[in-house]
Amino acid sequence: MKLSRVIIFREGLVPVQYNGKWGYIDKQNKVVIPFVYDQADYFFQQTFSLEGLNIARVQRNGKWGYVNKEGKEVILVIYDQIRDYFFSKGICEAMREGKYGFVNTEGREVIPFIYDFVSLSNVGEGSIMA
Repeated sequence: MKLSRVIIFREGLVPVQYNGKWGYIDKQNKVVIPFVYDQADYFFQQTFSLEGLNIARVQRNGKWGYVNKEGKEVILVIYDQIRDYFFSKGICEAMREGKYGFVNTEGREVIPFIYDFVSLSNVGEGSIMA
């Protein structure tokens, strides 16, 4: 396989580009997650998450979501925007159809996507502004 771009391994996997699409390989050069994404971030142990997730943000057809190391889309790739971190309470801000809301680490929309603006604060117990 001739790869277009290879970046540094993190958490045992690395995002690589092949034939214009991104996927993930392991250190033995085995494809772990197929080359179906337009963009792919590194996997990282979520320091902001109580769950200690090992996930990566990906984009396909202009939409964003998260995959786990087995390639399962734990947060579906359906969001126009999604933050590249999780709040310490296990939620993440995202935008769908021009409105903001929050999705949890299991991919459930826990605060409706009805807001023009949202912001998370990680100070003290944390807060959400909408």
